[in-house]
Amino acid sequence: MVLDFNKINRRLRSHLFRYILAWLPREPVAPSSKPVSLLFPLAPKDLDRAARAIPSAMALVNHEIEQVYVVTPPSEDIAQFCHKIGAVHIVETDILSEDVLKFQAARKRLNGWYRQQFIKLSFPYFIQDERVITFDSDTRPVRAVTFWDAQERSIFYSSDERNANFLKPVPTLIGGNETHPYSFVSHCMGFERERMLELHRIIEKRTGLPWHKGILNCVHDDCLTGFSEFELYGNFMHQFHSDKILLKYWYNRKADLDVFMSEQAAPSNFKRFNFISSHAK
Repeated sequence: MVLDFNKINRRLRSHLFRYILAWLPREPVAPSSKPVSLLFPLAPKDLDRAARAIPSAMALVNHEIEQVYVVTPPSEDIAQFCHKIGAVHIVETDILSEDVLKFQAARKRLNGWYRQQFIKLSFPYFIQDERVITFDSDTRPVRAVTFWDAQERSIFYSSDERNANFLKPVPTLIGGNETHPYSFVSHCMGFERERMLELHRIIEKRTGLPWHKGILNCVHDDCLTGFSEFELYGNFMHQFHSDKILLKYWYNRKADLDVFMSEQAAPSNFKRFNFISSHAK
């Protein structure tokens, strides 16, 4: 029997943070003074959760917010919701390449999963803002959270997840032999415009293809979930800009839908966490 010491380390780390350190007082990291925008890729089925998650993010992201963008398939209900909260509604077919749309259409079991990842990675081409924070629609903060500190470092919230399929494309796309031992899949992340464009250039240089085609070529047809935008960007920053990132534990807790939809900013049983998630079944 071969022991996986990285897996053991991740398990011990998870227990330390979740069951011991989570109970200790902690203040949000002092934020950068630069403004940010929020980006939410959605499917119409996500609207109920998003109607709770987006206002929570607007209230608890510890930065000045310039604008909120919601990207979806055509939907009158979502357009009305965006108008109500003052968000910009963008139809995804106006910004995604035909290659991505065809790729997703062939994978009906995960309708929208890849499209939403490419929406996030494509943001510099339809959003001019320098810094964008994206949240999955089934995750919301329950206390103030910072994504860039006063030293202008990107704060990444590392999770307990470690999916080998998510990591397989990373060395091909950006080089290097090893990925970070902790996962960047925390259902939210802060992206920088110039860093994202740099990532695209690296992918194009290594694959000889437009960046989105380079990524699609790395996703194997026999794997439904063969890629993660969070792992790609996080490992890119770790490899090329390690002095500009700060890794923090995510303090995320799964919640039943009724808890997630609660009007309380932080439901009583979840106050020691940063985020709660209620994943759709």
